[in-house]
Amino acid sequence: MNVFIAGGTGFIGTALTGMLLRQDHNVTILTRKPAEGFTWRDRLTFIKGDATRPGTWQKSLTEQDAVINMAGLSIFRRWTEGNKRKIITSRTSTTYNIVSALQDSNKNRITLLNVSGVGYYGHCRDEFIEEDHAPGDDFLARLAVSWEAEALKAKKSGTRVIICRLGHVQGADGGMVPRLASLSRWCLGGRWGNGRQWLSWIHKRDLVQALLFLLKNPGIEGAVNICSPNPVRNREMMEIYAGILRIKPQIPKIPGFLLRAMLGEFADAFLNGQRVIPAVLVNSGFHFSFPFLQDALSDLLIFD
Repeated sequence: MNVFIAGGTGFIGTALTGMLLRQDHNVTILTRKPAEGFTWRDRLTFIKGDATRPGTWQKSLTEQDAVINMAGLSIFRRWTEGNKRKIITSRTSTTYNIVSALQDSNKNRITLLNVSGVGYYGHCRDEFIEEDHAPGDDFLARLAVSWEAEALKAKKSGTRVIICRLGHVQGADGGMVPRLASLSRWCLGGRWGNGRQWLSWIHKRDLVQALLFLLKNPGIEGAVNICSPNPVRNREMMEIYAGILRIKPQIPKIPGFLLRAMLGEFADAFLNGQRVIPAVLVNSGFHFSFPFLQDALSDLLIFD
């Protein structure tokens, strides 16, 4: 396949690009700054451009078999009103520009994988959440709804659209793992708030394999939860970290008010959660290499 990736030089994109190239696909990456360290130069192309703005880069989309959109400003920052606007605009404008280009494509059937998040569902306490669940009404939910709505407009031009709602990605070189491992080493690996909030997560290797699985299965479209079938509570997650690293936290609990004082509204992303189930992937026969967090972190922290 010819695969175009917006956001292909980041934590997830780098791993996905490497896997696509190893499987003999051709990859085009849109980026403001071309990355180094990739081989397979004959099948890897960098296009310099800003996905939030229309440009000549859009012409490349008309020649693709698949487009993967994971571009957007990181949510890991204080959620001031200004930052909220930037986070939303970075995602919706990028998606709008991609969809506009796809409408001019000569291909009969292009697949668009648009990366969203399980934050779409809001705070759902202990309820099991599958793909047909209604959205929440907090900031992350409203962000996901706006982002997904732009992507779904591509269906009008015949594009197969898959909305990939990711859980928290666990990887040795990014995401939560290095940060939480550092907290644990400083004996600060206690639960957050009451620790009962659910965490829906995915090993980075399973995430990459799931994205490839979706590309290769044309019968799948619409929303797909990409997370382990076994979400965990926050307190269980922190106990697993402490057990693997063999470090007992000196502070068993980080109070919610303290997290809110430090992070503002962003703290809600850690104090609330969702118990999300990947029903579409499971029912389609996808195999998880790391269905349990204990095994996932044992695999990742050995390299930390």
